[in-house]
Amino acid sequence: MVDRIKDRIVFMLHVLGGLRTKWLLSVWLVVGVYDLACSQFLPSNISERMPNVWQMIEMTTGWLSPLGWTVALLGILVVAGFEFLYRNRRMPPVQTPTQSARMPLIELCAEAQRLGLNLANTELLEFTKGLRQAGLDGDVKLSGRPMHSAGFETLTQGEPLHSIPHEHWKEFQINALSLLEGDTRNGQLATDNIHTRTYVMGANEPGGYADIQVDRGQALHWLRELVTTIVTKP
Repeated sequence: MVDRIKDRIVFMLHVLGGLRTKWLLSVWLVVGVYDLACSQFLPSNISERMPNVWQMIEMTTGWLSPLGWTVALLGILVVAGFEFLYRNRRMPPVQTPTQSARMPLIELCAEAQRLGLNLANTELLEFTKGLRQAGLDGDVKLSGRPMHSAGFETLTQGEPLHSIPHEHWKEFQINALSLLEGDTRNGQLATDNIHTRTYVMGANEPGGYADIQVDRGQALHWLRELVTTIVTKP
């Protein structure tokens, strides 16, 4: 019971904690005490020494009655309540455009280069091998468009994106060369994600996926760990 009372006292102090409320209460307290002291408590011989104030009190028959001061206090408390509600109101969340959950693989490659990986050398193989392992382990979700004809990934543009099953990565891997543009010796990243694809080494059969996409949040987390591993490698 005592704790509940304390909680309510703390809450009331918080409500009355606004600057405007403090000023109103201060004015109410000072003027109220002065008015009551002059009209109720001070003897006449002292009040006579303040003729201007006393005359004003006599002309107005006292500024306010005790009931009037009580009403004024209630008004201040109402203002304090509205002020508290205004300061602690919950605004509706601002709707901001959100990034797609899917991220094209070449965009992930660009982020890898921005973080310091050189995808023009052996780090490209570490990148694709690591992503394949992450797909198999389920750490990164990958999607793609089913390829019905091996080597003709552009024909899959009309296909919807499918989630690539984890088991796919037991045999298939990401074609590292599909991530590069033109002469692979230049190390320039591809600009069209449709050419990114999976394949089985030494096989020329359909069953892979093109236009590889990754889960943005999972892939970026995985990439940062990969960069840290490569950078700290002796």
